[in-house]
Amino acid sequence: MIIRITARADGHHIGGAFISIGVFGGDVGVGIITPATFLELPYVLGQDPFTIAIDATYNSQFGGDLNLVTQRADLAAVERDFELIANGSDKSVSASYCNQQGNCATATDGSVDGARHQYALTWDGNEIGVFFDDTLSTTAFTGTGPDIDGEVVRFGNPVTVGTASGLRGTIFGIRVFNDALSE
Repeated sequence: MIIRITARADGHHIGGAFISIGVFGGDVGVGIITPATFLELPYVLGQDPFTIAIDATYNSQFGGDLNLVTQRADLAAVERDFELIANGSDKSVSASYCNQQGNCATATDGSVDGARHQYALTWDGNEIGVFFDDTLSTTAFTGTGPDIDGEVVRFGNPVTVGTASGLRGTIFGIRVFNDALSE
């Protein structure tokens, strides 16, 4: 594990991360209270295997696709390195990872139902995976290697503050591993 985010008394910086609102740890969570709210980690992931795990309760009332976590080239970038999203059409959860040509592989599992769940995105160098509680679904990734342009990992709203594409809810914990987990 490369970081585990836990609450600090000042409510502003958590394990090197900036949060836009709240503190969390245990049964106290960070509120992603609007689709524009975000938690930002000053890390770049994706060249090597990794896993990002989120313990959270997300609002199940949403229409379009909304972000749980993403890494993009900059705050205004549409192109992404990777993302974990809730799909508006069926409330499923999908993990995507993109290569140098902009081609992406996606794995989908689970659903956002308003209950507390464990969500995770994992990349092992060959496959992208999504965990939903204890279930892992993977998709093989073919083609050239990763095209990592991102500067930060964002939980919630991935782009400029004027947009609103983050899934609302409460995050109780985040763990980032420098390995692809399979269970």
